[in-house]
Amino acid sequence: MNIIQDTIFSHINENSIFIFPTQLASDLWADRVITESNVKSVAMNRFIAWDTFKNNSIKSIHQNKNAIPSELRTFFANQIIGQNKKEVFFKSIINPEYIQHSDGFISWISRILPSLSVWKKYFEEKSNSDKNFIKDDEDSDLLELYTRYKAFLDKENLFDPAWEYPPFKADGFHYYLFFPEILTDYFEYEKILNSSDDITIINFSNFPKNFSKTLEALFFKNSRLEIKNIALFLHKIHQEKEIPWNQIAVNVPDLESYSPYLEREFKLYQIPFVKKSAEILSSTPTGDFFLQIYNCVNENFSFNSLKKLLLNTDLPWKKEELNISLINFGKQNNCVCNFYDENQFIDTWEISFKQNPKEELLFNYYLGLKNILTSLVNSKSFAEINKFYFEFKSNYFSNDFLPLTDKILSRCLTKLSRLIDLQNSFPDIKINNPYKFFLNELKNEKYLSLNDSLGVQILPYKMAATAPFKLHIIVDSSQTSLSIIYKQMEFLRADKRKILFGKKEEINLSEDFIRLYELNSEFTPIFTVSEKKFNGYSQVSSYLTEKDLRKVYVIPELEKFDSYKKEKNWFLEENSEFPERISEIQKNAFLNWEKFNKINQHFQVEETDSTLLQKIKEKTFCNYKDSPFYGKFKISVTQLTNYLKCPRIWFNEHILKLQKQENETDFIDSMAIGNLYHKIFELYSIELKEKNRKIQINRETMSLFDEDLILLKNSVNLTISQVNLTPVSSEL
Repeated sequence: MNIIQDTIFSHINENSIFIFPTQLASDLWADRVITESNVKSVAMNRFIAWDTFKNNSIKSIHQNKNAIPSELRTFFANQIIGQNKKEVFFKSIINPEYIQHSDGFISWISRILPSLSVWKKYFEEKSNSDKNFIKDDEDSDLLELYTRYKAFLDKENLFDPAWEYPPFKADGFHYYLFFPEILTDYFEYEKILNSSDDITIINFSNFPKNFSKTLEALFFKNSRLEIKNIALFLHKIHQEKEIPWNQIAVNVPDLESYSPYLEREFKLYQIPFVKKSAEILSSTPTGDFFLQIYNCVNENFSFNSLKKLLLNTDLPWKKEELNISLINFGKQNNCVCNFYDENQFIDTWEISFKQNPKEELLFNYYLGLKNILTSLVNSKSFAEINKFYFEFKSNYFSNDFLPLTDKILSRCLTKLSRLIDLQNSFPDIKINNPYKFFLNELKNEKYLSLNDSLGVQILPYKMAATAPFKLHIIVDSSQTSLSIIYKQMEFLRADKRKILFGKKEEINLSEDFIRLYELNSEFTPIFTVSEKKFNGYSQVSSYLTEKDLRKVYVIPELEKFDSYKKEKNWFLEENSEFPERISEIQKNAFLNWEKFNKINQHFQVEETDSTLLQKIKEKTFCNYKDSPFYGKFKISVTQLTNYLKCPRIWFNEHILKLQKQENETDFIDSMAIGNLYHKIFELYSIELKEKNRKIQINRETMSLFDEDLILLKNSVNLTISQVNLTPVSSEL
């Protein structure tokens, strides 16, 4: 029994609209109606997500006002921070002691603005009902922030959707809202929703009483074994139960840590997959481009910052050879960083170029980069950033953008265009550092690449809890990962939240999400966890029953689906049978090898698997007993690496079995030279300290002064005399 499906199928022919926590669940249930019922088609506007429902209902109330964009909240927060620096009015939420370094609070203030209306309502109720309640500095600060934000909204003829509580107009429809308890902002709308006759709320109290609470969690020794067994289980369920790949969801709490390993394992076992997880723009190599520019200017074009920018291969550099030449020049001339000496700025790049007049082309390239990047970062408006970026693009980028690079850069520039429009629409709001503001916005902007391919859905945990799948698999079902606790007004201290909300201060939804996954999985969902994860140790969630598999490498019933193990056994074991199927990697490797060696002049790439199997069996076995290669060809990764480094050495060691001669010099401490240098510099520093001198550089020659050179030579001679080496000459 699935209460979501029963509700939809019972009311699909009525004027009903079904509301789901996420857009993914909405879309998949619309698909399910077509495939599992007699309905031939459905209107997609009858299957909507919670956010869409809120926005549509609120817009119908405010005909003369516009909803405030999220970016404009950040504009306002930036302005408030600036005003507070000039005239301090925050006493608690921003410590006056650190007032000049309070730009880090901009994002935090922007995030709490939507919650201030609800906070004010609970705060006033508590103030009026409890005589012992005393307002403190934090309360005064939040009231001040609320007042200023409200004045700003009224002045600009805007409204904040989170502050509004209009009645939801039915417009001839009846709404069915599924499991709103898992929504973080449900408590703000709970009273209005419950009082409406046009909304039916399906929540956890509608669950059948005999709902299962004995779900097992497969407990493995480590995460690698956990992922390997998941891959094998996917093959088992796909072959034996004939479940399509796209009807399986793999839900991952820590997608950042697990995703690379899941993707690698699925590729190895030829499992098609689609990763549906948005990435932060600035976390991608392309999106990080704007931060790399900022670091170059902020670090005065240090070698490392310039290297990261110029060697970013995701960017379509017009003159890539000049980028490499510039980095090599900096390496050869020790252009580690620019610095200030007695309040005078020293550019080591420019000094080095002046000492190498033949590098005029490279010098001009460096100056051009330095000037345009400095202008870009120091732009006074978003429009200037846009102007200097396109100037940079025309001079340094070609038009051969990689598809993903083009999409991500376009998304970044779309965000910039939106900031330009907002700045033009609200000129009274001053942004202190537009480029840094733009970087912070990129950190909050997520990008999801559209993918039309079908396969196993890799999803963040919670996202698909109300979405229908043939099978849900939940990876890393540990106590920590499956723990979901919503805290109302999380920006408040714990004691403040308890005063305002009482027992509702924290809502534990950990078990509810587990129940939802069981509800929306046709087959019993698979929960897995490992004792040793990629980032530490864990234990099974207390809401699941542990099935200890820590002594198991592969679950016995899954071994027959491990094609790699069968291949390996055939190569390593004398009497093992040849595998009935081979992996795609093995197949492609053999095809490429056969084609390269031109074994068959009439070679056809598209051959049947059975023919390939027979060829591989014949070609990878030598029947000549006198041959050193008698038996099956076995090539390890280590041997292949050594062979590629030097085939001659590999031949001498592994075929001729020659022993490497050991020389006395092999036993010298590999750290000896480093220790020697360290001792020299230690003695030199002691000499400088005793003579009350600091390291000074002759700016004309970019070398030490004569007196310092003498001290350094003495330190060298004193050190090497202890190891009986020849002293250095006077020409140091």
